[in-house]
Amino acid sequence: MTETKKNILLIEDDTKICTALKCALEARNFNITIISNGLEALNALDKMEKTSVDLVLLDLMLPGANGWEILIKIRSLKNTSDWPVIMLTAIDDEASESKALFDGANDYISKPFSMKILLARIDANILKKKPASSLIDFELHFSDGEFQPLSTREKEILSYVTKGYSNKEMTEILFISENTIGNHISNIFQKLKVTNRTQAAIIALKYSLI
Repeated sequence: MTETKKNILLIEDDTKICTALKCALEARNFNITIISNGLEALNALDKMEKTSVDLVLLDLMLPGANGWEILIKIRSLKNTSDWPVIMLTAIDDEASESKALFDGANDYISKPFSMKILLARIDANILKKKPASSLIDFELHFSDGEFQPLSTREKEILSYVTKGYSNKEMTEILFISENTIGNHISNIFQKLKVTNRTQAAIIALKYSLI
């Protein structure tokens, strides 16, 4: 009996990496779909079926939309929320890795990477076939209208939170103090009845708050 091929979605804009991964993965009997633009990836997720992807390889820095936005979108949609996601990125620091794992990534691999190690982690994550983060089980315990409306400024800040911006980065964009940013985020959490940025971002997407 012929084994069904597993489907991998590669979201990456580096053509050399795409070519190398396509060759290596197809040789391992995987089907590969490549999307090289972040915005295109966000739009494509809305149309994908639950069983259409077995694993996602996701670059962090992409044109159109970044990997943080795409990861949050994957975790917010019913059809995609349990897809294993491996982040592939040139950003090699503990803060970014811990943030990615907290936001729902299953694994985090820094570029340049060993193809042998990547293939081993792909096999491991497909076999596990379950999210690494408990945030995937996060459910909204309210329906539309049961949370307080956000101000224009709070919506603006929430949009940056959803895109993965830090408080410090927002101060440089919005020209307000980091303390003020923190106060706004605390208010957002209270109004949306959440305890962290990822939950707030998921609600923002589910309820079109931004």
